[in-house]
Amino acid sequence: MGNNNKVIRLKKRKTINLGFLLFFIIFLYIIVYIIVYFTKPHLSIYEVQRENLSTDSRATGVIVREETVQYMPKAGYVNYYLRDGSRVKKNSSIYSLDENRSIYDALANSGNELTLNENDITSVKNKISSFHKNFCKDYSMVYSFQEEISGIIRQLSDINLFSQLQQLMDETGVSSSIQTISSSQSGIISYHIDSLDGLTENEVTASTFDMENFTQGSVRTTGASEEGSKVYKLITSDTWSLVVPVSEEIYQYYYERTTAKIEIIEDGFTTTVPIRVELKGADYYAVLTFNKYLNRYLNYRFLTVDFLFNQESGLKIPISAITKKEFFRIPLQYFTYGGDSDNKGVITVTYNNATGEPSYSFVETEIYYEDEEYGYVDKHLFNLNTFLFDQNTNERFRVSLFGTLEGVFNVNKGYAVFRRIEKIKENDDYCIIKEGTNGGVALYDHIALDATTAVESSVIY
Repeated sequence: MGNNNKVIRLKKRKTINLGFLLFFIIFLYIIVYIIVYFTKPHLSIYEVQRENLSTDSRATGVIVREETVQYMPKAGYVNYYLRDGSRVKKNSSIYSLDENRSIYDALANSGNELTLNENDITSVKNKISSFHKNFCKDYSMVYSFQEEISGIIRQLSDINLFSQLQQLMDETGVSSSIQTISSSQSGIISYHIDSLDGLTENEVTASTFDMENFTQGSVRTTGASEEGSKVYKLITSDTWSLVVPVSEEIYQYYYERTTAKIEIIEDGFTTTVPIRVELKGADYYAVLTFNKYLNRYLNYRFLTVDFLFNQESGLKIPISAITKKEFFRIPLQYFTYGGDSDNKGVITVTYNNATGEPSYSFVETEIYYEDEEYGYVDKHLFNLNTFLFDQNTNERFRVSLFGTLEGVFNVNKGYAVFRRIEKIKENDDYCIIKEGTNGGVALYDHIALDATTAVESSVIY
C-alpha cells in the first residue's frame, strides 16, 4: 500500500512591516531636519534700543601746565610741611632738609602719636570709597591704591610731626643739621612727578603718547634723597591745557569754532571750554584751555575726553541688520481709497482682448515711503507694465519706475517684514536711525540681526 501523505511546501507571502516602515520614515525625517537645521543660516534677533552714537569723538590728550620742578640742593632726608595741592606764596616754607636724620629721629622718638582731624579722616575715606567703587578685577589698581594711601599717610605724618618741630628744637637744641627750603615764587605744590614734567604745547608730538616710555611716581619718601633729585613741583598758573590728537572730522568741525563741549571720561565731568585746532605735519590736534579745575586733575598727565559735538539721539541698530529692497514708484495722484477698508490703494485697469472693454480692480497697497512726487509700493502686488487708473482725471499710468529703499526685517509677528529706515549717523558697527518714521521701526521692535539670513514673509519661529 503506497504512502499518499505528501507534504507540499507553500511559499510564504512577503509582508511589509508597517511598524518598521513608520520608524524608518520618522528616523529619516529627523536626520534630514538635523542636517537642514545645522546647515541653514540661523536668524538672530536684535531688540531696537534708543541710544546716542558718537563717531570718532573719544581721544586721549596730554596735560600741559606752567610747572617748574625743584631739585634737592644736597643729599639728605626731606620732611614736607604742606599737603599735596596746597597753594603757597613766595618765600613760604615748603620742606626741611635734614642731612643726618637727627631731627627726624628725635621727632619719631618723641612719643607723640599721629592724630587725624576731621578733614584728614574724610580724605582717607573718600580715597577708599573711590577705590571700592571703581575696582573691577584690575589688580594693578590695588598697587596704585596702596601707593596713594601710603602717600596720604606719609603726608599727614610729616605735617603732624613737624607741627612740633620748633618746640622740639627748643627742648633738644638739635638744629644744626636742619635747613628749611622756601618757595621762590607763588603757586600750587605737587609731589607727583612724571617723565613729562615741564612739557610745553609746542613739544607735543605723536611720540608724547608712547606710554612705554612714560614713568610717574611720588617724590615723598622716608629714605634719603640724593643731591639733584626731584623734591617737588610748583605749578605757577591756574590756566592749563589739554593737547589732544584728533581725527580730521573733529579738526574740520572745530576749525572755525572757538568752544567745545566735552566729557572727561576719568570722572564723568562735562564742561564747555575754549578750543583751537592745529595741524602738525600730517597730525591733527585740538588744544583745550582750562582756567579752573587744576587741583582736580593735579596728579594726572593724561586725560581721555569725549567731544560731544556729534552725538545723535535716535534708535540704534546694527549695520548688519540693514538691507536694500527695490520698489515700484507710483505717482501720488494714483493712490485712492476703496474696497472694504479705509486703507489706501490703486486702481488697476485691464482690457478685454475681444471687445477692448476696460476692467477696473482696486488693489490695496502699503506705501513704504513717499517723497514729493512718488509713493513706493511692493513690486509683488502687480506686474511690470500694469496700467493704473486715476478716476479723478481719467488718466492712466504704466508701472515702469523703480526705486530702492534701505531698511531692516521686522520680526515682531514671527515672520520677516521689510521696514524702511532713515539713517542719522553711523560708524563701523552701528547706526542711529530716525525715530517715528511712518511705517518704520519703533523702540523695542525685534529685527533680524543679519539681514542676509532673513527671507521676507517667511516664518522664523
